[in-house]
Amino acid sequence: MQLSITTNLSAPAGTSRYKLAALAFDEHISHLVRPVLDYFSQDADFDGIVFSSMIHIADGSSPEAVEFFFPFRVMRCFASYDCTGQQLLDAGTIVINGERAALDLQIAEGKN
Repeated sequence: MQLSITTNLSAPAGTSRYKLAALAFDEHISHLVRPVLDYFSQDADFDGIVFSSMIHIADGSSPEAVEFFFPFRVMRCFASYDCTGQQLLDAGTIVINGERAALDLQIAEGKN
């Protein structure tokens, strides 16, 4: 299942796509995991959910497309506070502008 959303961020010009993806996760996607899980039973007929986000920056630069695929089992771990956001990202798949990426929140948010 795929959920398409728009994420609006206030970030300075030249912010890296990794930092934008990390901010989108921290400020938007991570807050959607628990409410979205409430709509599905424990035995859903698919593996997980793709949160597909177009990140728009206030400065009007080109948007970034980021997809976060998370398996249900790890989403449930995160929802019950047994896994961190980083563990959720590590167990999932992240695609930024069509290319698979690894995303370390502490590193990405520490850089511009």
